[in-house]
Amino acid sequence: MAYPYEIPVAFSFEVRIPGMSNEGECNFQEIGGLKVDLGIEKIAEGGVNDFEHKFPKRAEYSNLTLKRGILRGSDLITWVNDAVRNFNFTKKTIYISLIDEQRAPTVRWRVVNAFPVGLDIAGFKAQENALAIETLTIAYDYFVRTG
Repeated sequence: MAYPYEIPVAFSFEVRIPGMSNEGECNFQEIGGLKVDLGIEKIAEGGVNDFEHKFPKRAEYSNLTLKRGILRGSDLITWVNDAVRNFNFTKKTIYISLIDEQRAPTVRWRVVNAFPVGLDIAGFKAQENALAIETLTIAYDYFVRTG
């Protein structure tokens, strides 16, 4: 039976941030935080103690987390350091895409007005043969699914 839709895989993705000049600058091993929730306001009905009305409030977006191996000479880390150390925030648009076997985007998200708010360097362990990992935390206004 043929279905009218396709289910893309989550392990094949790419991130683009305009202004990052290095080829591997936006190669991440893990991405999280594409999440939106509507807040709920509860109002009790007068005279009825066990009933309340629920009304939607403004959408709340989670922070984006981007995890990768530490790179030397990174434009992305220069952007993060400029925000964290100098309190100089340059908002950017981040493009995240799930890609197929031919590296063509299948589903895309545009993350709007993104700026760095955190950097976490994973612990170093002499007993493990592992990459040095950094996790970037990015705040943003909203995202839009475009594909």
